[in-house]
Amino acid sequence: TGYYHKATPPVINILSTTLSNPTFGDTGSFTIIFTTNQDLLNAGDEIVITFPADFDISNISLRGINSPSGIAPVISTSESSGQTIVLDISAPEPKGQFTIIFDNIINPPTVKNNQYLEIYSRLDDEGCRVDYPSPEE
Repeated sequence: TGYYHKATPPVINILSTTLSNPTFGDTGSFTIIFTTNQDLLNAGDEIVITFPADFDISNISLRGINSPSGIAPVISTSESSGQTIVLDISAPEPKGQFTIIFDNIINPPTVKNNQYLEIYSRLDDEGCRVDYPSPEE
């Protein structure tokens, strides 16, 4: 079942991340600009964003998305949980640049080292990351 999709990493390149308010413990917006180096071919394919553990995203909201197709993905409330936000692609999405702005993110209360934002894409029908071989391969 499903289809095969294989790519050589890096499939997603993060160009920039910006906090509107970098003060410890304060609330603000978070802008992520990244490019995809491979098309997301089917509506329902996903972009997965995992925030570092000490960011409070319990009240996160999506202010806006610019995507290569011009059709904005939407937050999947059924698949987003904990520190992970899942965006469902609404239409076939060509490779290119995305700009995503989230609001209501609370910064960590203190400096934390070695924390990373993770972004990857995955196939809806298999849950398989685009930058890994399909489980059937």
